Parts: sequence; structure tokens; C-alpha cells
Amino acid sequence: MGPPIPEEVAPNWAGKNARELFLESFGATITHKIRHAPFPQIRAVHRELEERYREDVERTAASRFRHPDDIAMATTLHQYYALLSGYGVRGEYRTRYVDIGTNTAADRLAALAAGDPAEGEYDFLCLNDFDTPPERQEAVSRMVRDFLERRFPSPSRFEKESEPVGGPEPGISVAA
Repeated sequence: MGPPIPEEVAPNWAGKNARELFLESFGATITHKIRHAPFPQIRAVHRELEERYREDVERTAASRFRHPDDIAMATTLHQYYALLSGYGVRGEYRTRYVDIGTNTAADRLAALAAGDPAEGEYDFLCLNDFDTPPERQEAVSRMVRDFLERRFPSPSRFEKESEPVGGPEPGISVAA
């Protein structure tokens, strides 16, 4: 609660700014962050947001990097606006969140891969890299790749065939 403060992470700033807009527009105070999950987006809602909060939307779009004045368009702003304006409905889902840069991530991923009952069933899984130090990035990447290959051994019908490591970059053709 309260205004953004410099010591907070950027997503908190954006959520707090969106909350202020709702307080001004609807007299409603948002008290819960939306969990990491797939978010449905409705074009009509985005159009209304762009019209109603034009200055805030344009300022956020113009930010080269995250800024304390940004708003959280796809999450807080879109989802709560849809709910408050009658476009959206509240949903229920089970989610698991793992910050892959923490010291406990390997244990959590092992439990998830093994189907540990303590983890329970879930609809969505978010593997988030909040702030992995540069010296750990390679090891964390390996850990995540191993987890994904173990947990999801068969490719989805939506997956593209992967190039071998060191294969051609997208948009570059190799002459024969």
C-alpha cells in the first residue's frame, strides 16, 4: 500500500500506480496482487484503458526501461479494470511459483518434477528469474532445462523443433 518507493521492485511500482487510478476512477482499493499466470486480454478493455488513461498509457509505452511512474497494463490495470467494468469475472486456479535464482529452487523443482504430493496439483507453473546473479546464470539455466526435460519429456504439438546448441541464429542462412 502507499506510493511507489525507490527500494521496491519495478512491478510493485506499476501495480501501485494502477491501484491509484482505480481509487480515483472507481473509488475501489486493490489489495491483492495478481498471481503469475496466463492472463486473458480483451481488445475492448485495452481500447478503453488507452482512452481513459491516455497519459499514463503513453508515458508507460514511452519508457525505455521500467520507471516508477509506469502502470501495469497487462496485469493489474487490465485484469482489475475488466472486473470492475463488467468485462471480466473472477476465476479460480491453482498456481505454483518458483523463483529460479533462490537457493531453494533446485529442491522445489525436484519436488515438482517428481510429482511430490506436498506440491499438490496445479493449473499453471511460473518459473521466474527475479534476480539471479551473473555468476549463477549458467548453472540456473542448466537446472531449469533439466527440470523442463524431466517434467515435460514429450514435446507439445505447439513446440518448434529446436536447433542444436550453436546452430544458426534466426534470420541467418548458411550458404552451402
